[in-house]
Amino acid sequence: MRTMHLCRTIMVALIPMLTTACATIPSGPANPPMRVDAGPLRSYALDGTYDSFAGSHGFMLVTFGGRLAAVSATCPHDRSTLRKAGDGLVCPKDGSTFESSGNRRDGPAKEPLLRYVMSLDSRGHVIVDTTRPLIQGLWGRTDAYLVVPR
Repeated sequence: MRTMHLCRTIMVALIPMLTTACATIPSGPANPPMRVDAGPLRSYALDGTYDSFAGSHGFMLVTFGGRLAAVSATCPHDRSTLRKAGDGLVCPKDGSTFESSGNRRDGPAKEPLLRYVMSLDSRGHVIVDTTRPLIQGLWGRTDAYLVVPR
C-alpha cells in the first residue's frame, strides 16, 4: 500500500511539470510538424526557390529542371536558417553557400543540405515529410522529388 501511495504522489507531482514542458516546446525549424501540406503542385511550376516554409518548418521548396525538391533550410555547420542569395542559399552566420539544389558550394559547412521525402495527396497538394530526411546519396529516389507539369 505504501508503494502505491508513493507512486500516486509522484504521478500527481509530475503531471503539472509534463504539461508545462509540453506547452513550452517552441515551434519552427527545430520542432517542425511531421507532414507539411505545402499547397498545390501547380504553385511551384516556375524554376526557383520558394522560401515561405524556411522559418516556420525548416525547409525550402526548389524547382529546377522540371523537378520539385524539399531542401533543408538549416545550415549543417551552425544550424542557422539559410536565406536565398542569387541562384543559391547562404548562411547569414558563417557565410557557407549552397546551390539551391542543396549541394555545398563554399564555407565552413562541409556537408550538402538534407532533402526531405515528398508526395502528392489526393488533391494534388505537395506533402513534405520532415521526419524523413534524405542524404545526398538518396536524392535520386522517386520520393525525393516531384515532377512538375509544365
